[in-house]
Amino acid sequence: MKAALLAIIFILISAIVFFTMKPAHILKRNLLVIPKYHVHIVNDLDNDILNVQCKSKDTNLGFHSLGKGEAFEFHFRVNFMGSTKFWCTFNWGPGHGGEYKVFWYGIGLAHKCIFSDCSWFARDDALYLKNKEANLDEKYYYWQS
Repeated sequence: MKAALLAIIFILISAIVFFTMKPAHILKRNLLVIPKYHVHIVNDLDNDILNVQCKSKDTNLGFHSLGKGEAFEFHFRVNFMGSTKFWCTFNWGPGHGGEYKVFWYGIGLAHKCIFSDCSWFARDDALYLKNKEANLDEKYYYWQS
């Protein structure tokens, strides 16, 4: 009975350690257990002002109007559980825009952002994410309206 209890405790502790560890490449790149991320939103529209409001569950970053070529940037550290998410509402021109997730803690996004900098470009046809690993802009979200 005592051996079974010790085995269960060992398995639970091992599972906690395994699921809360950060990948080694994050530790090497940022030298911190909880890396700092930067999100850049760039107005790359042909002729319009881009209105942006970004927020997380706990933080509202306010309303920003960006002229062509202007950028809005913010930075943060993910929470311990890795559940940090940011989304932004974009509006431009008559009836264009939508709400889109611009950061989530996940390996797919992390590779594209090279574990620190996520750059989004609002263009007339869609919202693009800079895939820094492949060195190209990916059409990521079509405008909802």
